[in-house]
Amino acid sequence: MSVFDDIDTLPWSQLHYAYGPATDVPSLLKALMFPEQVSDDLAGQAEKAGRTVFEHVTWTLWGNVFLRTHFLAL
Repeated sequence: MSVFDDIDTLPWSQLHYAYGPATDVPSLLKALMFPEQVSDDLAGQAEKAGRTVFEHVTWTLWGNVFLRTHFLAL
């Protein structure tokens, strides 16, 4: 049994993050775990942003949090 077995059954459209509804979060998490299965769309988004897929996914999921909370460590 994988951690990702039931990930698509969660109500992602009811959850929100910095970019709105979290409907893309399952594919972003899967991209971190299975980079060889990344969609062409996600790879294109990363390339357009000048990042690797890993960098792009990490920024999308957590970069916004780090950007806005770095002052807490000061």
